[in-house]
Amino acid sequence: MDMMQHLSARLHEIERQHFGVTIGLIQAVERGELPDEIARAVRASEAWRQYQELVAQEDDALTAPVAEPGDAIPMPAALRELIARRVAANRQHGTEPIGRPGQIVCVERITLPEGAEPMPGVMTAPLYVLLDAPDEEMATFWHGWIAAGEVEFAGPWDHVIQEEEGAVDPEAAMVQVWNPVRLYLPMATRVVGRVAKDRLDAIRSLAADFLTDTLPDYLPVAIGKIAVRETSTGHWVVTGGNLGGNGDPRHRYQQLYLDAADAIREAALAAVRALATQTHVAPANDTPRTTWWEQGERLWERLVAALGDAFTWQPQIAVAMSGDAAQTAQAVPENACALNWRNLAHIVYQSDPRSPEGLLAVRNGAERPLSVELRDADGNLLEVAEIAPGEAETFGWDERYATLTLSVDGLADTIPLGEALRKRMDG
Repeated sequence: MDMMQHLSARLHEIERQHFGVTIGLIQAVERGELPDEIARAVRASEAWRQYQELVAQEDDALTAPVAEPGDAIPMPAALRELIARRVAANRQHGTEPIGRPGQIVCVERITLPEGAEPMPGVMTAPLYVLLDAPDEEMATFWHGWIAAGEVEFAGPWDHVIQEEEGAVDPEAAMVQVWNPVRLYLPMATRVVGRVAKDRLDAIRSLAADFLTDTLPDYLPVAIGKIAVRETSTGHWVVTGGNLGGNGDPRHRYQQLYLDAADAIREAALAAVRALATQTHVAPANDTPRTTWWEQGERLWERLVAALGDAFTWQPQIAVAMSGDAAQTAQAVPENACALNWRNLAHIVYQSDPRSPEGLLAVRNGAERPLSVELRDADGNLLEVAEIAPGEAETFGWDERYATLTLSVDGLADTIPLGEALRKRMDG
């Protein structure tokens, strides 16, 4: 099996684990833990039938005569190593109190505070979160990043934790700085690893580079390979290569994990609403205080609604960082928007309603040249550029810009800019 076939099979398995009918989901139905609608769908699935047949076979096996033991099948060395690493991580961190920077915690089910509205979904497989820092307003919430184990899908914004960095369960040994979350801490069930402060600072530095789309020029497109490189602040990290065009399976991998992590994000929002209701009801003349994280979250919701399906937001604002890397991250203002266009281009868009000055940066993630057109409100062409694969172009803001059109291989989309975009977001 070649690399692409292997990655395709792994993607199918990841999708089944997080969005399919798993044994954990079936057992939750048997325990009566799921809403009736979900339970009915699970019972109607082929996986339910196969599971019941397997249970019946196991019952028969318990009453069958015991066969004479044969020669033991040797365990592959790679599997022995994975088991040893998991045991070491559990031995070292399994009893740690949860809630320290650098911990990697396991999230196995949705837990909400009393009075919260129940969520319709269910987690069918565990997710792991590297804890960065507690929320500035509510200490029961922590900011961090999703961690996973599929290092063969590593991209430029994934840090693969090395053994010398600490004992970590191999299922959580790759930190996805492109996939930040806010975690309601009671959802974490146990600690499965921990990185030291200097390594957490390195990961923060990588996340800061992600915010500003700062990649070294020499980083090639590479699938299934990892290498040591430096961040812009001089920290060493181990990442994959750049992502290629539509055929690169890492695009699908990232979308699957972004969707899976929504369970954690949505649970945090539900918990925030419940706790805010319990602890404080603002008077009519009182303007509630919101954190920069919440302001950014609302901005993204309005922005995505205004732009449509062709553009997806990159979680650029919702990354809480502390330490030295936070100084780097401050170079990106709160009103900067990072967008992904059909996995073909990355856009950083910054404007200020109080000023005509701003920035528009476009990076070509496709395998063919990307055409960029900027027009005014009357449709007159103001600026045009053709960006080579892997290259980026930055446009100094012009208040006359009204639309941005991106096109490659006959595929084109247009989005409003400046005042036109603000009106659409507010409308």
